Amino acid sequence: MASQVLKNLKIYEVYIQYWDPDANDTFLLVGLRGWLHDHADELNVAQAKRLRATDEQVLQLVAQNYEETEDTVDLRLIAEIIKLRR
Repeated sequence: MASQVLKNLKIYEVYIQYWDPDANDTFLLVGLRGWLHDHADELNVAQAKRLRATDEQVLQLVAQNYEETEDTVDLRLIAEIIKLRR
């Protein structure tokens, strides 16, 4: 399972790094972030730090108040998942 956690963490990091409010695919990330939320106890210290850093990027993107699109709505859902974990 550790390899799946690392794989999903990498996907999450890269996706957020290149996130586009008009890509129409952020809905895929909602489930992935939920999965990471459910498996957070399997992360080692370095991976948990990477997850927190990527989550901070999500919160910064949400704060930028992009025009309302399906992707921005989904990004706000991800922010809610992040807030549940904190």
